[in-house]
Amino acid sequence: GADLDGSMDSHTRREAVEADFRQRLEIDTLARNPRYEPAQLEELLDNIVDMYSCEAPMQYIGQQMQTTKAIRARLDKLTSQHIEYIFDVMSNTTQPIKNIMAYLRTTILNAPTTMEHYYQAQGNWLTAQNRKK
Repeated sequence: GADLDGSMDSHTRREAVEADFRQRLEIDTLARNPRYEPAQLEELLDNIVDMYSCEAPMQYIGQQMQTTKAIRARLDKLTSQHIEYIFDVMSNTTQPIKNIMAYLRTTILNAPTTMEHYYQAQGNWLTAQNRKK
């Protein structure tokens, strides 16, 4: 409920953030797609909500310290396409990931900026493969 100063407590705020991202990222729609594990979607959503709801002004993402404000700005750009991209990246990674949480969070945050490059590079690679035939 609301505190005396009229602000919501962190639990209520977290639930609101989660509901917002669940809708915006079409988590429930993606969960019906056999390509995605509902449990993994929930984990992904949980990480997004954790980062977004963080009370600290700064947080570590991987090895880098970033402001929570900057993190929220990037998370606000996420769409369901980015979620598909994140799953692509996670499933196509070849080297073993030492810290899956850090890797996941870094991938989530970088998704808005790296998605285009990733698919462009993939397209270029496929085009090159087809030329070799």
